Amino acid sequence: ILTKDELNIEATGIVNSFEIVNETYTDDIVEVTIRADIFPKEKQCYSADYKKTLLLTQSHIVRREQANIGQIYSIDQEVVAQLSKHLDAQSRYISPKIHHKNSVEFSRLSNNYQDNQIKKLSVALADNTASQFILFSKITDISIEATKSNNWQLWQAPDKNRHFNFSVYLYDGINGEIIFDKHYRSTTLWDFDSRDNIDPASQRFWQSKYGIKINQLLKDISLDIDEILMCQPTQGQIVAIEDKQLFINLGSRHGVNVGDEFSLIANTQFKAQNGKNYNALNISPYKVKVIRTNRDSATVISVDDKPLGNIQINDLVVRQ
Repeated sequence: ILTKDELNIEATGIVNSFEIVNETYTDDIVEVTIRADIFPKEKQCYSADYKKTLLLTQSHIVRREQANIGQIYSIDQEVVAQLSKHLDAQSRYISPKIHHKNSVEFSRLSNNYQDNQIKKLSVALADNTASQFILFSKITDISIEATKSNNWQLWQAPDKNRHFNFSVYLYDGINGEIIFDKHYRSTTLWDFDSRDNIDPASQRFWQSKYGIKINQLLKDISLDIDEILMCQPTQGQIVAIEDKQLFINLGSRHGVNVGDEFSLIANTQFKAQNGKNYNALNISPYKVKVIRTNRDSATVISVDDKPLGNIQINDLVVRQ
């Protein structure tokens, strides 16, 4: 008879997530094995208190003809949707949102090494969606390879392994600089008939061996992104100015509370001799405090009611 159900966790770091892997019952002893994602103390940081808004754009299938088997052409949308769910459920530092456009544009620009145009695209997307970071991605390989499961049973249909190679590119929406890119690879059994049409949004797909393998890969990706962004400073932008009040695009969804204080940073751009645009950030002597919060915005005023000087829309606020 279970008389008490209690779970205690003690760790010398931040427990980001954990899951039960196995339970074993022997007489009156229960052994539980867990898998935990723990950041050590040296990776803790002051910036981790606020969530950063991450915009996920629709992925791009590099070789769309590879989607013919199974007719899984919508896998580009569904993979991003699943990644967003993992980030929303697991991440302590990210507030994800999905944007289903501009993936093809990013793929074309990256193939042509147009880094300056990618910067402009990232900044424009961040401005239009009130996001701090932008995630682009490519599905680089979903091809099938046939392998025989048993050489002595040649009448059997060969097993079919299917690849899923996925590349992610994380950009800072304030200055358009890339801060992380990584290429992930996996291969597992494609347990469907080659003539079946499979809907990537269906449970049939995600409960298959291939779908489960992709899901595990997406979990790993979400943890990688979470760790990369954990100590990135949370930056908001001034979106409106009214008398002595400023309105910023950070709110309760990001962890902002009444009374929090921010520093102001003037955000300007300059063009170098090579024609590329760069951001110049000048720290302002002014500080502001939050007097009111909404889900996605907050109202701030000057600390000690001091005048804010030449503060403009699109200037930045960072946490004290």
